[in-house]
Amino acid sequence: MSIDNKDDVQSIVDEAVDNTDVVAQLKSLKEEVEILAKGNKERFERKYANAFVGKDEAPAVHTRTHEKGVMAARYLRLLAAGKGDPERAAKIAKSWGDDHMAKSLNESVFSAGGALVPEEYMNELIPLLRAKTVVRSLGATSIPMNRGSLTMPFQDTASTASYIGEIQNIPPSQQSYGQLTLSAKKLVNLVPISNDLLADSSFSVDSLVRNDMVRSMSLREDIAFIRDTGASNTPKGMRNWAPAANVFARTAAGGPGNATLNEITDDLFNAMLLLENNNIPLDTAGWIMTPRTKSGLMRIRDVNGQFVYRDEMLRGNLLGFRYETTTQIPTNLGGPGNQSEVYFASFGSLVIAESSSMQVSVYEGGAFNDGTGVVSGISTDQTVLRAIARHDFGARQRGNEIAVITDVDWGL
Repeated sequence: MSIDNKDDVQSIVDEAVDNTDVVAQLKSLKEEVEILAKGNKERFERKYANAFVGKDEAPAVHTRTHEKGVMAARYLRLLAAGKGDPERAAKIAKSWGDDHMAKSLNESVFSAGGALVPEEYMNELIPLLRAKTVVRSLGATSIPMNRGSLTMPFQDTASTASYIGEIQNIPPSQQSYGQLTLSAKKLVNLVPISNDLLADSSFSVDSLVRNDMVRSMSLREDIAFIRDTGASNTPKGMRNWAPAANVFARTAAGGPGNATLNEITDDLFNAMLLLENNNIPLDTAGWIMTPRTKSGLMRIRDVNGQFVYRDEMLRGNLLGFRYETTTQIPTNLGGPGNQSEVYFASFGSLVIAESSSMQVSVYEGGAFNDGTGVVSGISTDQTVLRAIARHDFGARQRGNEIAVITDVDWGL
């Protein structure tokens, strides 16, 4: 191209600038295409990771984490789907793509009461029960009881110390010891499952089974650990471990339902004092009450109209100690039939001895009691799981670590 004048020079410059812009745009477009291609390649590889595996290559191993306790529920549900036959249940697990569970079922241990849920799955259920059962939640000590019974020594009387003069004999000092003997009590949990759900491999179904199990077991444990008598094959609960000297009626000089702020506060502090007078440490102490009692305490105001306990209780404490509520303490006690109880205890001194295994039996179309009457599994198209856990409950300080306020009508 010949350059004859100034206009030709300007035209060449303009064309070069245009070409530079095009090159820059093409370069930018190329970079975007490469980024997009790389992203698509990675997504493709993730989606079809096992589709193009070479002969000498191992397929990628994918692991999935599950909510606590779900695997125990899945084990139970597969047993039910297999009609109690672990070999059949293992085949169903394989059809769901769950090789780990299939292996567990093939290695199932059986006793006279049925299949034993593997310990690794049971160990996931215990923390869930701890969160739901108020005695566990407040810090009762859980210890294994693998042979059906457990004996624990405790110091019955303390040793004594003395000052002596020169060449005087040291006076004798002897500690005496007692024994806390616990024996396995059988807690039976019936879990009806719709037969339609048994064929569903979804882990969300296992979550439903787990939630039903934990809820029913925790509610029954609350009754046992708080108020059962130890008769009729039940554990002996806190109410019956507490010595008579540690059980007292609430103060209400004005009559039932008319306790004053000072009377309520005195009763609460007197419960704390009972433990301190028995030399019980309060570092693991806490309260148990009904939701009604909690509501009553939170609504109490002083003479200036200020809430007395509410702000602290909203933070989960009462007079510096944790509290929990349960509907398993009755609210129909006492002469008027509308009274309840409040418990204060050093929970670290309370013991739950339990077996690490759970026995499971499967009853296709079995009958069960739903609380209102007997229900037929055949007519409702359900399979019933019967799960048996074994444990016992005890107080290492012979109940001196427990105080009980009775005749409580705060909140009426």
